[in-house]
Amino acid sequence: MEKRHILLNNIEFRKIKELLVPREFSYSTQLGAWTDSNGALLFDHAEFGAVASKKKDIEIGEDQK
Repeated sequence: MEKRHILLNNIEFRKIKELLVPREFSYSTQLGAWTDSNGALLFDHAEFGAVASKKKDIEIGEDQK
């Protein structure tokens, strides 16, 4: 029997799609964020706007992590 941590027993694993970062962006370790040469952040970029959060809040306000 495989040993698993108790918190992993009821977790739901799903494959996520690969995220392709536009060429003009690079990761800044000082800022801890992806930026372009003008300092614009990746999450504001039109091609990258539909990325979902890692949390799914259900209607009762409880987090699913």
